[in-house]
Amino acid sequence: MRKRYAYRLAVVYPDGVDWLHPPDAWVDTWKDEWGPDGGPSFSWPVARVYFSRSGAKKRADLLESYGCTVTIERSNEVTWPTDQQGPPT
Repeated sequence: MRKRYAYRLAVVYPDGVDWLHPPDAWVDTWKDEWGPDGGPSFSWPVARVYFSRSGAKKRADLLESYGCTVTIERSNEVTWPTDQQGPPT
């Protein structure tokens, strides 16, 4: 059986981050596609746990593009109880 791990991001946000407004990198990404009143509202991505390294890496890359420093941390091997055969009926 393949070993399974969980991944989390340790994020250091840039000095002087403005939690209410997007970073310049985000504004530059969307300015040509969205109008000032019709675009999506920005929120800093929150720390999350991922069950694939590629998912964690995609979020880390996004945060780094906004000026954050990100470290991907891997858990110990995830194990599940062997007595469970599936969802309860």
